Amino acid sequence: MWLLYENFFTMFNYRKYEFDKHGKCALQDPLIRDQYGYFKFGIDLMKGLNLLE
Repeated sequence: MWLLYENFFTMFNYRKYEFDKHGKCALQDPLIRDQYGYFKFGIDLMKGLNLLE
């Protein structure tokens, strides 16, 4: 249980850092309206480009 708790906050801090560092200017784009949209756009882009293959 503690491992899940620790991993959640580690991922939360990582996502917060990434958004604070790179995502705030992306909010000017009408397709990316919030933090959820920022990360969703990145995941959709990764899937569309098959970066993991």
